[in-house]
Parts: sequence; structure tokens; C-alpha cells
Amino acid sequence: KLDNGLFQTCNKPETATATWRNSFQRIQDDQQKIIPFVQCIKSKSILSYDAQKTGSNSHKLHVETCKDAGHSQSHRIIASDILPDRTTIARRVNSLAGEKRLEFIEMLKVDLKNAKLFGITCDYWKNKYSCESYLTINMHYGENGQIQNVMLKTMLFTASKTGENTWNAILATLNSYGIDSDKCHIIFITDNGANLVKAFKREAHLRYVCHCINLTVQQAIESVPVTEMQTSWMISNYWGLRLEESKTPEIHQLQNECRTLVTHTRWNSTYEMFESVWPNFREVEDILLNRNEEHFLDNIDHTLAKEVADLLSTFKIGSEVLSADDTPTLHLVLPFFKKFKQCCVTRNSEKLSTTKLKGILLQKLDEKIWLSGIHYICSFLHPETKSLSSFTQSERNAVVASVRKMIKTLGIDQEALSAPTTATTPTHKRNPNKRAKRDKLNVDDILREFGSKDASSTHDEDDEPYDGINEYIKTKFIYPKGGNILTWWKDRSIIYKQLSRLALSLLAIPASSATAERIFSETGRILEPRRQL
Repeated sequence: KLDNGLFQTCNKPETATATWRNSFQRIQDDQQKIIPFVQCIKSKSILSYDAQKTGSNSHKLHVETCKDAGHSQSHRIIASDILPDRTTIARRVNSLAGEKRLEFIEMLKVDLKNAKLFGITCDYWKNKYSCESYLTINMHYGENGQIQNVMLKTMLFTASKTGENTWNAILATLNSYGIDSDKCHIIFITDNGANLVKAFKREAHLRYVCHCINLTVQQAIESVPVTEMQTSWMISNYWGLRLEESKTPEIHQLQNECRTLVTHTRWNSTYEMFESVWPNFREVEDILLNRNEEHFLDNIDHTLAKEVADLLSTFKIGSEVLSADDTPTLHLVLPFFKKFKQCCVTRNSEKLSTTKLKGILLQKLDEKIWLSGIHYICSFLHPETKSLSSFTQSERNAVVASVRKMIKTLGIDQEALSAPTTATTPTHKRNPNKRAKRDKLNVDDILREFGSKDASSTHDEDDEPYDGINEYIKTKFIYPKGGNILTWWKDRSIIYKQLSRLALSLLAIPASSATAERIFSETGRILEPRRQL
């Protein structure tokens, strides 16, 4: 812009008495405003400079080493000249963070004026190098039909991680943003830790559903020792390792790591182990036969490995879908819970270990997955599952009553959303694929299977006054495949005023802790070994 005449240089101000300033000119933009850069008179190089924010060490060094324009014309802008010095960053970063935090607080206040309720997720993480604990607190809310996920604070937590200390830390963080928990409607989502359960015992509290799924599968597999043996043997033979014969520390460590991956690693690692091994079983078998080591396959059942992989694939898909935080997930908890139970139905042709594993999975599903009235309300708020077809009529009536109670509690008024309303395009409805293979299993299949029986006609309309809720119950919708439920409700905010306000707020809250997991992944990259010295 200087070369093209859009920007101009001008002399230093009269108040600038530093000697190095004699070698630089200030730069004006096309509005004749001074921008935070200066140009060297001799070399024509561009350096950043703001009298209120940056230091002058780089400029003094440049004057000492500067060459004329003929030597540096092709390199007029040097990265080391433009980037601020680390001393400048250290001096400025805290005040800059404070300024950005104040801007964020003001933005949040505007957003929360229209939010009837919001979600708070929190979790602990320990730095394995320093053994220091950190607590992250995140907010989730809907704004104009879009999900907003924001990190309020990730802090070093030096106090004991009791329920009381956790609750006090969260209250202090909310207060720092001007949020009074007594005047807001908040749903807290955490894992099953005893301290977190105690912290929110008087609050609306949901458990991370993916954490519950992981505990279900993990404990079920631990209860079937043959399954662990099959996996560790197949992994070891795939790499040609003789675990029982070897005495080297490295091999024993790998053996322990295989067992740990099978029984103690979260987020579907067990399934990944099975899925990676059984397709390659024949290849491994040929290699061992060529080496006259086929005895390593004596205790391995290829069919069992495939049965377990098929069984766990549904749990893998479910945990991946339910771990999202950028799309609605709360309404999917009940449909996936039903799908998990369906895939655990036993067959006469399967292996005894598979049957045993399915029985334990069914037991653990009821023990570990915590369902609340909020999950039922969220399923009701999706047009594909609103019929709650697997429920009795009295159970469906109870869910509708809970919806009415929540609308009243939140103080949702009769006014339409200020956003413009557009009509949805009808689409042809397909019959649900109840025998979908795991590579084709998707959210649309799960939703339509859960709501496959339309219970609208059994609703007693005389029990409740005719209103938007009753109209929603008895109306048959054609929901578009792959549609966004928040967009769907936003488009119907005029027709269903109360329900749309509830849905747009409630369905923006996640069912799991993906936000916290991602934050701790980033924290782990920052607090790496080289930064622990």
C-alpha cells in the first residue's frame, strides 16, 4: 500500500526524543490515521510499533544492523521485525487477556438475555508430569437456532476436589461473568464422579452418557475373561510376538499395554482392537503356518472375534454420535439406549461367550446409564420420536405433563421468536431399516426405529386443553433425512411458540463432555514435557 500510494509516511512527532526514532518514519493510512507500524528511512523495512503497547529493543537493534535499501529491497518485511519481542508479549499478554475477557462478558450478557436455560459441563484433568489438577467449566446455550459452546474458565485446582470445593469454584466462575445461579435455569452435565454427583445434588444434573456407555462396555468385557484373552493373543500374534516365551522387559511392557487397551482405555478402544484384528486373521494364520508356529492360534476363535466386533460396533457408533457438541444430542439418548438393548438380544447360533457378554451388557446398561425426565422431554421434542411408541399411555401422558411443567417453570411467554420464519420442504418418508448394517447405521435410522409406531392416535385429547402441545402431538410430520432439529424448530417458531422456545434452549445442551475432552487435549499439548522443567 505504501508502494501504491494508498499509505503515506510522515515524520516522527516532536515529542519523540529517542535517538533511534530519527531512523524511522511513521505510517498513515488512507484516512490519515497513524497505524502501529514504522518504516526504516535507510532500508525501507517495515517494523511494528505502538508507543502504548510495544517496546523499542527491536528498533534499536535494527538501527545498529541496518543495511541500505539496495541490499534488502527484496526482503523489506522480515518476520522477526514484525513479530513482537517475547518480553513485549510477556508484559502485554495479561492485560490483553483481561480486555478480551471483558468483551466476551458483554457479548455473553446479550446472548443470555434470550436464553431460557443453558448447560454447564465441567471436568477434572491431571497433568501427568507435574501431578497438578485442572478444572474446566464450559457453557452451552442456543442462540438464534445455533449451538454456542464457550469455555468460561480452565483453572489450576489446588484445593481438594470435594463436592463443596467444586461447587464453590463453579459459583465463583459464574459470578465473575455476572451470572447469578439462583436467578438462572441451569442444567449441569458431568461424569459419575462421587464428588461431582455430590456437588450438584440439589441441581438439575445429568451424567455424561458417553462416560456411562464406556463404563458399561468396559465392565462387561472385564466380566468375560475369555474376551480379553482372545484380543491380547490376536494382537500379539499379529505382530509376531511370543508373549509367553519372551522375557524381555519391552515385550512384557507391550503385553501389559495390550491388556490395558482392552480393559481400561476409554472411548471405544476395545472395539477398535477387535475390528483391527479379525479382518486380518487369515493373513496372520498364513504367516504363522509358514513359520511352523500355528500353535499360537490354538486358543483363538476367529468367529468369536467377529461376533464381538459386530456387537460393539453399535456402542461405538452411539458413543461417537452422542459425544458431539456442535449438533443436538440430548434427544438421541433414549433412542440409542433402546438400540443398545436390541443389539444385545441373544441368538442360538452365536458363541457362548458372546451370549454371556450380551447378558452382562444388558445388566450394565440398566445400572450405568442414568436417564432423567429431561431425556424423555428431549425425545418428545423431536418429530420422529415424539410418539414415544414404546411407552404406555400413562407414561406418555407423564412426559407431556413434564413438558408443560418445564414451560411454566422457565416462564416461556407466548411471543414468537424475532427471527424470520421459513417453511420446511416436505420430503418422502422411507420405511425404517431395522436390520441396518453397522457401516450404514445412522441417526435417522435410530430415530425412525424408536418412533416407528405412531402413538398420536392414542392420545386422549380431552385430557388437556387444545393448545400448541396437543397440536404438535396429533400432527404427522415428514422430517427431512439428515435435518437439523434446531433449524426445524426455528422454522416453526410461529406455529409452536412455547414448544419452539423450549426446544431451541433445551436441545442446545450436550449429552456428553466432548468440549471438556477437547480442552484438555489442547491443555496437554501446552503442558508438554519440554514445558515442565
